[in-house]
Amino acid sequence: MGSPKEDYAKRRRKWARAFGQFLLTVVAFVVFLFVGFISYCVPTRMTSEPPAAWTQEYICDVAQVEHSRLVFRGGISRREGVVVFEVTGDAPMGASFRQGSPFGQGGDVRKHYEALFKYCRIAVELPTELEISFCGCAEGNLHKIVADGKTYLVYERL
Repeated sequence: MGSPKEDYAKRRRKWARAFGQFLLTVVAFVVFLFVGFISYCVPTRMTSEPPAAWTQEYICDVAQVEHSRLVFRGGISRREGVVVFEVTGDAPMGASFRQGSPFGQGGDVRKHYEALFKYCRIAVELPTELEISFCGCAEGNLHKIVADGKTYLVYERL
């Protein structure tokens, strides 16, 4: 045993070291949460089709098209996800579709959809003349794009 002064100095060093380790742990935890949040928000490319039940509820029922007529083209998995399907055969008539786009009119709308297709890595060249209609779903918008005889259904979650 040492003198009381030496014991006090040892205890003080131990507490200082413990407090420093605690601060490092807190900082590491905050960095872990930040990196986890950033990785959660980073959009990733969808390589497989969404579940059949989801497709039925958000695409088929709204657009009034059979699931067998849909071909999954791609999408982006993120908080505001995007899913793109191509429709084989005639364009769906879905009674709830309204002409136009919620993003306005003109070339800016075409650029919006071109950017979505490019971001999803879908090789589609959209002509200047597009037939665009949309309808609001419970959690997003379903857009119907008719271009060069092909029909695309683009679901954007809000």
